[in-house]
Amino acid sequence: MIDATEGARRMILVVEDNELLQMTTVDILCDAGLDVISVNNADQAMDALRTRDDIFAVFTDVDMPGSMDGIQLARIIEKQWPMIRTVLTSGGPPPPHGALPVQAVFYQKPYDSNEVLAALAR
Repeated sequence: MIDATEGARRMILVVEDNELLQMTTVDILCDAGLDVISVNNADQAMDALRTRDDIFAVFTDVDMPGSMDGIQLARIIEKQWPMIRTVLTSGGPPPPHGALPVQAVFYQKPYDSNEVLAALAR
């Protein structure tokens, strides 16, 4: 479980274009005691990352509309904000070996929320 009181950077950024899945994910994370903000695509996620200093983890879908997908977003996060944890998810097949940044973790939908929470806590 994540200690939501630990450190200043404790906000989770959820990036999901499916409204129902976004709401469900936000509920799961909030029920675990986390502060959460959510956006609909990677472009909005980049805006949030540039303007906030409290995001410590990003939970993102892979396939989304916009100028980039979740894998591209994860690569940018790894380069520009290496201390931010990135967890990706998709209802499609897992990304090919080597497609994800080294520090990123992938869970296929439907995922076990406890596994995702544990990955965000690492």
